[in-house]
Amino acid sequence: MSERTLKRRFRQATRLSPHLYVQMERIDKSRKLLLSSGLPVKTIAGEVGYENVSFFVRLFKAHTGQTPAVWRGSEVKVPVESGTAGSVQDPVAGTGGCPQPVPG
Repeated sequence: MSERTLKRRFRQATRLSPHLYVQMERIDKSRKLLLSSGLPVKTIAGEVGYENVSFFVRLFKAHTGQTPAVWRGSEVKVPVESGTAGSVQDPVAGTGGCPQPVPG
């Protein structure tokens, strides 16, 4: 199978170019690492295949609208001041993906 045919069939199956698909997979993996680990952004960039941290940050921002550090901070669960003790509120839930201040 030729490279052109492979790319065309891949695009038909996924509606994405192979290049964009790989980028999105890497960004998805980096999101998971940002939330599940305390690893620095530089280390995460390397883990997902980007040696150039500046390029990774620009690409992450292009896909998410935020830098990795800002995105990590906005995705952290915030303790709720009123309500049941120990409960948390997702600052992004119900806001269309935009963090909102927690009432207090």
